[in-house]
Amino acid sequence: MLLRPDALLLAFCPFTLAALAAASEPATVAEAAERLDLVTLPVFEGGALPGYRREARLQYNVKQSTGEVFDFIDGQLIDRGWKQLPGAQKHLGQGFASADYLHGDYVVHVSVYPGGAGLQGVSISHQGNIPLTDLPAPDNAEKMHGFVSTLMYKSPDGVEETAKACREKMLADGWSPYGGAGDTAYFRKNAVMAKVRTLSAPAQGGATVINYSTELLSLELPAPPFADDFRYSDGTTDIMFDCDKTAEEAHAFYRERLSPLGWTATTDKPFEYKWSLQTIFRNAGQEMITVSTHDFEGRTRVRLDHQNAVEVVQDEYLMRSGAGEKAKYRNKRWLAVPLPVPPGLTADQEEKWAIKLAAPRGEAFTAADQLAASLVSNGWTTDEPPPQEPVYRSRRFEKGDRTVWVMAIEPPKRTAWIAVAGVGGVDLKPIQREK
Repeated sequence: MLLRPDALLLAFCPFTLAALAAASEPATVAEAAERLDLVTLPVFEGGALPGYRREARLQYNVKQSTGEVFDFIDGQLIDRGWKQLPGAQKHLGQGFASADYLHGDYVVHVSVYPGGAGLQGVSISHQGNIPLTDLPAPDNAEKMHGFVSTLMYKSPDGVEETAKACREKMLADGWSPYGGAGDTAYFRKNAVMAKVRTLSAPAQGGATVINYSTELLSLELPAPPFADDFRYSDGTTDIMFDCDKTAEEAHAFYRERLSPLGWTATTDKPFEYKWSLQTIFRNAGQEMITVSTHDFEGRTRVRLDHQNAVEVVQDEYLMRSGAGEKAKYRNKRWLAVPLPVPPGLTADQEEKWAIKLAAPRGEAFTAADQLAASLVSNGWTTDEPPPQEPVYRSRRFEKGDRTVWVMAIEPPKRTAWIAVAGVGGVDLKPIQREK
């Protein structure tokens, strides 16, 4: 692989490089999605999603050969204006293939690899839009070599002194500390995370080697300056750290820092839940952040969990379905409930008390209203007005000691669906209606 074209300009055209650097602010999640939206990028036909699909990364498994899958993704990216960079690796006999792609300053990495059980794993990830030559290095550091995904320097100073110098440079350049792992420190600016690794290199005469790399995050969440062992996972979009602040102070930090980002706490102060203290935040897109704190060896352990709207309603469905299953163990008489399935929807009945229905985009809420009307016509009642939320809606109906929940979601980028769950001995009987 080669240095990015803008990095090569360093030796030949300093003015042009300076202009590029001035124009290249670290990307936000939305800006990166304009170049390549991994939430909506089609997967290879028949691909399963046991991994995750986030704004910054996509993972799934397929049964097809490495070459076939890699060529499919390569075509997707080229059709969208991306250019494959030199240095692609293809070891088809071993099931491996990888390449980096460039679109302006944005870099995406693609890899196909053995996924086990006769499957091939696929990983596509945004690496950000910051040329690695733009990241500040200590004044006495000498550039060794660089690639599109990593840039290396060496410093005559020791590891600890070099790591301190790198940190000071990154902070002075506007990057915020964002945890780390082992000998690597993380820094964040907007949605780009820079990784700075410092390690001893005996082969370089005792010098310290510095390795720079970047990746894009799917969320832009603040890290408290008082956090120790701060860890953010992009696959599960959660944060964990320990601190010497009180639980109330940790909650207050996120109330203050999340509010300008469009998040609103649902309670005036943290509330007790099991063995933790919690604050729940919501935003206009019906996403949810839960901040939990508890005592750990005399310190405060903090965990932040983010869920998009699909994950929130999926959790609600699983909770309602789990409650409906209890009727199996209580010798409950099952009540048959006819459920006319609106035309164009396909019912997937996982259990007799729970059904999910895939809906065409823009039709989930209307179909849910039709299901609700059917329940009412069969004697089910509700004291809740028709919901009007923009992304997902949930409504409860009752008949005697039984309850039916109708949930519908219309996410902006993901698949629309409806779920119905009965509690107290409800036997849902889907009836497919013709158009």
